[in-house]
Amino acid sequence: VDGVYTGVGAGFRGDVEVQVTVENGYITDITVLSHTDDMSFFQKAESSVISQILSTQSTNVQSVSGATFSSKGIMDAVANALGVETQEEIQNNTQSNNQQTQPNFGQSGNSEKTGESDQPSTNSSQNKQLYAGIGFYFRWNIYW
Repeated sequence: VDGVYTGVGAGFRGDVEVQVTVENGYITDITVLSHTDDMSFFQKAESSVISQILSTQSTNVQSVSGATFSSKGIMDAVANALGVETQEEIQNNTQSNNQQTQPNFGQSGNSEKTGESDQPSTNSSQNKQLYAGIGFYFRWNIYW
């Protein structure tokens, strides 16, 4: 919908506030109203990210290396102003939905939905693969 909108996103040192102008269904102008990030980093992000958003008409654009948080702050503020989700929000929502549908391997007992046990399968080759993968995951995270 055409109009002038304001939005807020999280930058490196605090909030980034922008004003977004939409005309004929297109984003025509983005103005940074306020930010608390370091000026040199923010200016690099501002010029690149705003021009990308205007040219692609999308808030999911490439962030500026070395000014990633400022870039994300601008993208998130524009998305907030327009009432749209960023790619990161979409991924987070997808992950939380997937986590809700994943089986719970840590509890024993019967599943109410399928009547099957939550215990791992008695097939030893499947168990070895499962446990090897879990062991690698925990060892990798501990060392790194």
